[in-house]
Amino acid sequence: MHSAKCARVSSIQLMILRMSNLRSIAKGKVQADLQRRIDALPGTIQAIQRELAARGLVKSGVMLKRVTSVCVESMQAYGVVLTTEYNWAITHSLVASESWINELTVEANDSFNPLIAASLHHLQKAVEMVGGSGSGTDLAIRLIDELKKAHSSIQNDIRLALQATFAEKSNSILNKLPRTVFNFLFKN
Repeated sequence: MHSAKCARVSSIQLMILRMSNLRSIAKGKVQADLQRRIDALPGTIQAIQRELAARGLVKSGVMLKRVTSVCVESMQAYGVVLTTEYNWAITHSLVASESWINELTVEANDSFNPLIAASLHHLQKAVEMVGGSGSGTDLAIRLIDELKKAHSSIQNDIRLALQATFAEKSNSILNKLPRTVFNFLFKN
């Protein structure tokens, strides 16, 4: 009896270790992608500034809109990478639980903080470049709200994607279980 209990504990510990390893691998890939995106923002924004300066639009609302657009696109692309990597971890785990999925979702959402901070920093610098007074400030407030709405939407998409992958995995295991039990009972 004691050895069966130890074997059960060992297999549970092994599953938890495997889930942790998959999570660490996915998190490492995601963090590397996040850093590349944060590092790329200044160069991309400088290219926009050069383009708009050549057209005489560097101190206009066009500048603010383009910076916001670049930041939102970066957040969206990061969300896709994040979802892909965490879905990979869920799919390849031996087992997955709702609590693990919830932890992944919280971790995914929290991982956006450096990108959001960088985006707000670059948007603030663009507002200062434009002059930041009158309608420029009103536009900046609307663009910050746009950034926040995009982040909220991306968070929701990630949550739904991870839950869907978990549901598919759970259904797959449940569908295979009767066949496995049948094979075990009648073919051995």
